[in-house]
Amino acid sequence: MGERPIFDHLSLLAEPVRVRMLRILAMEELTVNELVAVVQLPQSSVSRQLKVLSELGWIVRRQDANTTRVRFAGDALEEGAARLWDVVGDDPADAAAIAEDRAR
Repeated sequence: MGERPIFDHLSLLAEPVRVRMLRILAMEELTVNELVAVVQLPQSSVSRQLKVLSELGWIVRRQDANTTRVRFAGDALEEGAARLWDVVGDDPADAAAIAEDRAR
């Protein structure tokens, strides 16, 4: 399968909560419930966003007994997606929000 159009990835990254979730998952693998606690959104909203992230290859899911664990795809990202992440993933303007998420 070839690379997806860059616009698909731009559309995905246009949703701030998805970028926030990716930043959190880039720091460590979490269960869905742990991610819900960090982002402080309903489980259904988090699951919906994770589905979109998974479909475009931004996260990897792993089943651990009765728990689903998710992590940032990192090196497995398509080239275009990886270049976008280099720009979006470490935005200094979001430093305060990132610190708050880490504290949770």
